[in-house]
Amino acid sequence: MTTGPKPSLAREVELVDRAMTALRLAQYDVELATIATFDRETAGQGQLAEDAAAIAIETHCKRHDRATELLDAFDRRWPSSAQRSRLTAACTH
Repeated sequence: MTTGPKPSLAREVELVDRAMTALRLAQYDVELATIATFDRETAGQGQLAEDAAAIAIETHCKRHDRATELLDAFDRRWPSSAQRSRLTAACTH
């Protein structure tokens, strides 16, 4: 949990953009570290939390990690997410 003030939306965008770039470049460890920073700074409640969670799940799927629990948690938190179809495609191997 964060001990200081919540980060600005600009900071959230910076972290999500950095994570997406790392994902595109297959730098999965960098991506997961960036999302961990996002989660730590926002206490999981950032304005872009849905995007950050989707990026992390996609990374796990691309690494062929089991992501079933992450997908289930994502579906519970964002049951109508537009991201879900992208995640289904990324996680079907």
